[in-house]
Amino acid sequence: MINIVKILLHYWKFFSVVSIFLLILSAVYRTGFAVSESRWAEKWQKRDIEDAQNRSKDEIAKREEEHDRQILIDQVNHHAQKQLETAHAEATAAHSSADKLQRTIEKLRQQTLTDSGRKDADTSGTRAAETRSTILLTKLLAESVERNRQLAGYADQARVNGTTCEKAWDEVMGN
Repeated sequence: MINIVKILLHYWKFFSVVSIFLLILSAVYRTGFAVSESRWAEKWQKRDIEDAQNRSKDEIAKREEEHDRQILIDQVNHHAQKQLETAHAEATAAHSSADKLQRTIEKLRQQTLTDSGRKDADTSGTRAAETRSTILLTKLLAESVERNRQLAGYADQARVNGTTCEKAWDEVMGN
């Protein structure tokens, strides 16, 4: 241990110079590392800011596009609603005509029933067959008119829904 102390006392100037040199070298290295690190951090921060701005611009553009599409869809829906109202008005008119036809059929059936009771006895068998046939045909016609009314309503609704969907698709896709 004494030898180490003697060596240190003898070479203290040399050790002091080397220590100061190592401290200066360490300080220069740390300063260079810190400067380099701050430059990289600045570059990354700029890149992060640019990315955030680009994302924001993209989001705004997408929102505007979605808004425009929604406006087009709303317009198509409004047009479809008008078509449905027109179809409903036409169906109401058709129902009125169908009701009139059914009243006429019922009058015809009642007239046939009334006429069948007035004929003489020798033609009553033939007349009864004609009456049953007429009643059957009037009933069949009345049921046919009612079923046609239902099918027309369904067809109108399906047509309007189909054209609305097609127009909405075309508007959204820009065709």
